[in-house]
Amino acid sequence: MEMQSHFFTSTYNKKVHYYTYGSPKSKPIFFIHGFPGTGKQGQMLLKGSVYEKDFFMIAMDRPGYGTSEHEPNFNLKRFAENTEELMDLLGYNKFVVISVSGGGPYAAAVSYFLGDRVQATTSINGIAPMELKKFPFLNQAQKKMYLLNKLLPRPAMQFFIEQLYNRNADRIDQILTSDFEGISPNDRKVLDDPETGPFLFETFKFSVKHGPYGLLSDMRIYLEPWGFEIKDIKVPYYLYHGNADDVVHPIWSRFMKEQLTNVRFQLFDGEGHYSLPYNYRDHFLRDIITDII
Repeated sequence: MEMQSHFFTSTYNKKVHYYTYGSPKSKPIFFIHGFPGTGKQGQMLLKGSVYEKDFFMIAMDRPGYGTSEHEPNFNLKRFAENTEELMDLLGYNKFVVISVSGGGPYAAAVSYFLGDRVQATTSINGIAPMELKKFPFLNQAQKKMYLLNKLLPRPAMQFFIEQLYNRNADRIDQILTSDFEGISPNDRKVLDDPETGPFLFETFKFSVKHGPYGLLSDMRIYLEPWGFEIKDIKVPYYLYHGNADDVVHPIWSRFMKEQLTNVRFQLFDGEGHYSLPYNYRDHFLRDIITDII
């Protein structure tokens, strides 16, 4: 079974790249990638799972990532609109959302704006709205990003990141993976795996193939108000987090748990940022089958 690649043009006249995996006759899952990322990463969640044939995965590259066209004024509501367009195009009225890491805000937006179509949302090691009181729970790279975004005007921030990207384009994969030193043992096992590790590194590299614009868009959106209240999301929400996550602290999922009204939260001992989605994928997919659909 191979992942198929497609494009559609949004109502904002932007080319959006998306992938499909599995049989269109199976249950639809809308996968939302992390930061940085590409919809290709959804394949790791489904390929080889015992539930592989039970689901049809649909995954977009957010604007500016991969080969999706950059959209300067992109926001969470527009992502939900893109999702609605894509599901209408494919003919799915109901679907399940699965997000990882930095895909968390986008999953929340789809759940809020398309709540009548989302059967449930699963967030794995996801982030929550950024507030100053959560600053101590950021890692060093995230703290730098937060401070730069707060201190630099948006044009200056874009110029700085573009210059950094242009000067280091030949070793961008090394920069994107520079935080992998000192990660949890279970994460190290996943990244050292001869198949999984290279696949992840390649998706990171592909995500910024045409520039840092997806990164810039995410960095801005993560620090902005989401435009809706989390407590107003009514769809069933499943939050999963590894307690050894060195990239996104479990406090983020705990915060979401406190705000959501229909939620189940589970913490996994010893699991990290990359190991949890891979090691427990059958667990997450089984929950969808038994509890949701």
